[in-house]
Amino acid sequence: MRFIKHPSEGDGAFQLAPLIDIVFIVLVFFIVASTLREAERAMGITPPVAENTVEPVRKPFQIVVNIARDGTIVVNKDVWEMPRLVERLKALKDYAAAGKDANFSVIIRADGQTVHQNVMNVMDACIAAGVEQVWFVTVDKEPASR
Repeated sequence: MRFIKHPSEGDGAFQLAPLIDIVFIVLVFFIVASTLREAERAMGITPPVAENTVEPVRKPFQIVVNIARDGTIVVNKDVWEMPRLVERLKALKDYAAAGKDANFSVIIRADGQTVHQNVMNVMDACIAAGVEQVWFVTVDKEPASR
């Protein structure tokens, strides 16, 4: 009796092409993510120093609002004006809710030398947009020299 091998049946060999594709995609993701994080830090903002700091776990629907020393609000390298901040935060919150994630939060990264009113304005915008979780960025106090 003669058996015919169907094309859908593999010869049992391990396919490397899909594995290489997945590794490449993951590599590109981490390169882009690290580049965005470095761009955020290169803005010249020096957050205030705190005694005890805790690094929050980054979640998918978090946005970092940078406040420069002169009060300029920068998000993802774009300057946002204060009057439109509320509507943009509302839109982002709605987008997160459409993705079935109710944990939308804002991370405020303000320069330590900015006027306190600038931070309060961003906090007011968060309240007006209905954002319930707001985080603040600080840096650790340098260890004392011995």
